[in-house]
Amino acid sequence: MINAVESLIDGWLSLPVFAIIFSLVALLSACAFVCYGFLTSRAGRRYAASGARISPAMVMSVSVLFALLAGFLGSDIAQRVTRAHRATADEARALTMIEALTRNGSGQLANLRKLGEDYARIVLSEELLLVEESVKSPALTKVLDDLKREAAVMLLSGAPSSGPAIDAALLLSEARLERLNVGQETAGFQWFTVIALSLMMIVALGLVHLDNLAGVATTWVVSIAATVVVLGMLAIRDNPFSPPIRISSAPLEEALASFQMDRDDSGSAQGVIGEP
Repeated sequence: MINAVESLIDGWLSLPVFAIIFSLVALLSACAFVCYGFLTSRAGRRYAASGARISPAMVMSVSVLFALLAGFLGSDIAQRVTRAHRATADEARALTMIEALTRNGSGQLANLRKLGEDYARIVLSEELLLVEESVKSPALTKVLDDLKREAAVMLLSGAPSSGPAIDAALLLSEARLERLNVGQETAGFQWFTVIALSLMMIVALGLVHLDNLAGVATTWVVSIAATVVVLGMLAIRDNPFSPPIRISSAPLEEALASFQMDRDDSGSAQGVIGEP
């Protein structure tokens, strides 16, 4: 049951923004229409005539529970976004360490530099920029394995820069794993609970306004609008690697540019030296 709910929520969150907003409005509006249809039916009139009422305090209780759970959900999403920013920054920092360590190097250092540049290029083209969420690239996995293997070989051979190289490789591996984990994490059951409470709030608003069914429509409109604004904002931010609001890839782009810039400078210097 829980897996089915989380799969349903994941599918909903993967929709485009306009589809997410429209589905929220449609669901909440449908609940309000069903409540209105019941309250204006014969069974609803009998229920109203029986004197069975709920107090406004009950509506307040449901509203407070909705606000608390929405706040907890927002806090989880904010923490996930922070972790995504930190993981991407750590990846860029590890690549910068490799670039500085292997600058003007030869042999094993040159191999490590090429692998670092390949990593920066592939992570931008296959795991961040060309997809709507963070996914695992087999090509990047191979490059990372080769990079860690090269750093391990340097450590075994006793190369002077082997310590910083293995530290950078491990940091790069851990940062990538964290980024992928963040992209795959969901709060499906929390989402289900918050949406269920928003529906219960609409029902409670209808039951507390039995004597003013014409005026309850205004209450429903305001409640639905507020709920859509809150849940829509959270849904947009739920996956930090999805548009329209996604974390910046600028640190990784700068790391790739540092590899390419040094290579271009080396090529220019060789051309000047080779002039007659």
